[in-house]
Amino acid sequence: MEKLKTPACEGYLDAGYASRNYPGEKCCGDQVGHWALSCGSHLICLIDGIGHGPLAYQASSRCLDVVDKNKNKNLSNILEACNEELLGTRGVAVSLALVQPFSGLVSYCGVGNVECFILGRTVKHLNNNYGILGNEFDLQLSVDNREFHVGDDILIMHSDGIRTNIPLEKHARNLFPNMNGMARWIVEHWSKDKDDASVVVIS
Repeated sequence: MEKLKTPACEGYLDAGYASRNYPGEKCCGDQVGHWALSCGSHLICLIDGIGHGPLAYQASSRCLDVVDKNKNKNLSNILEACNEELLGTRGVAVSLALVQPFSGLVSYCGVGNVECFILGRTVKHLNNNYGILGNEFDLQLSVDNREFHVGDDILIMHSDGIRTNIPLEKHARNLFPNMNGMARWIVEHWSKDKDDASVVVIS
């Protein structure tokens, strides 16, 4: 299991991650990154390389590098840079979230067949944009802004290797020692047999 690319500020944001390769493959086409920014915000991304195996891994790893180089830009500009840099690759689907603890907000920009939702008083599914990064010549992006309270709400992002409608509610945090425990449980019990699978859980 890979670790998040950059750890959260110690003692503040509980971030968990788990993944599983496509059965028989030596590498995972899903990648995750997490950056604690100087403004006190946290940038988190989940990248799903199209398909599985080495070509999916190459595309998702390249995308992760582009996000890293552009992490201080706004979400749309980051994904536009990824789309340009990934032309000629297999392409990726991406969930990209900016968690702003002091404002009680999360800004989300997703492209392709990935999922993002918030467990709070109700379950809130965040909106994705159509397309595949690396294959779009007229990329149209919108950002979804929602209330998100660190330590109270739970943000879950996952690739399409995880089945939808995971049976979790807000109080589910009490069933796990931390968000890593929840992430591992989701992958172990809700991943599909014929794809890479990954999930990020933030609270």
